[in-house]
Amino acid sequence: MFYDKRKYIIPIYGGHGSIVTDVLRGRVEHLIISPQTEDTIWDVAIADGQGDELFKAKNVEGRLQRENCMGIGRDSGEKLTISFSRLTRNEPIKVILKIRELE
Repeated sequence: MFYDKRKYIIPIYGGHGSIVTDVLRGRVEHLIISPQTEDTIWDVAIADGQGDELFKAKNVEGRLQRENCMGIGRDSGEKLTISFSRLTRNEPIKVILKIRELE
């Protein structure tokens, strides 16, 4: 069983920010989203290459950690779009994905 860890820093402007990830494949075993300031409130949506929503969280304050939250790119790798909105602070947010590669 192989794991791939990806870390992204998303810049925030005007309460919004988004990125497109590298090509990923497997199952997200751990998703960690951490703003610089613990009292920051935010919304996040993660969508696949076709625009289908895989994960969504609203009105989160501070750090978010989820386990076994989504499968991505079963047959081939795909890029994800990670979008933040309604942030109370214009500070970068760190996103860490720990992905278990499928056999």
